[in-house]
Amino acid sequence: MRNLILVISLLLGILAALDAEAQDLDQLLRESNISLEELNKKNLQLMMGELTGAGKSIPAERLEGFVHPEGIIVKKDFDRITLRTNVNAKVSDVIKVIQGNREIPAREFTGFIIKKF
Repeated sequence: MRNLILVISLLLGILAALDAEAQDLDQLLRESNISLEELNKKNLQLMMGELTGAGKSIPAERLEGFVHPEGIIVKKDFDRITLRTNVNAKVSDVIKVIQGNREIPAREFTGFIIKKF
């Protein structure tokens, strides 16, 4: 019984954290005047998580933007992307993004936007 209560408490904690993350994402999208519906119409996909997860298999040329705690950064807003390699580069090869005089390290991104196939 004690283990069951512990498991239920753990599950409730995880669900609360996921809900808070989803609300934060909704707010970031609204502040950036972007909706999931709009992304879908433009044949784009939002992927959450650090770049090293799903980003290991997605070509960097499909990148259209990044999710940052301060907002969504779309491709037209960054000046340059620094990659570890230029040969068959993947999303996980992103080192940093240059936006004006600001350098944003890849570790700060919480997700990314890509072109769908």
